[in-house]
Amino acid sequence: MSTNRIHERFTLQSSERLKLRKHIEALFQTGKALSIAPVRVIYSFVDRADGEESPVRAGFVVPKKRFKRAVDRNRIKRLMREAWRLQKHELYAEMKEEQQLHVFFVFNDNKMPDFKVIFHTITAVIQKLKQKNKH
Repeated sequence: MSTNRIHERFTLQSSERLKLRKHIEALFQTGKALSIAPVRVIYSFVDRADGEESPVRAGFVVPKKRFKRAVDRNRIKRLMREAWRLQKHELYAEMKEEQQLHVFFVFNDNKMPDFKVIFHTITAVIQKLKQKNKH
């Protein structure tokens, strides 16, 4: 399957997820942050490795400190992933061929959000990341 076909469909492939510990640790040590309530975003533009097909790798987390019940944390992560999945193509179109974006979404509120709030927040994050990519 070609790279373009993956990004035409509204899916969230394994290759688009930020999973490697070394990538996550590097992101938290050297990445930049921005906050758009109720989400804090840590991001970093890195050189794309050979054979790497995805222009963006994303991770999602909800702190246990804010939501004790796993079902609540999982629900919020599911909402964030869904909002990202539906809108990520806007950012993918702006990415340069030789670079990759690592981005991590941290939910920072104490109350359960609805999908509309998360969707608008992710939209705003994508717009900010597109601006940062142009610099």
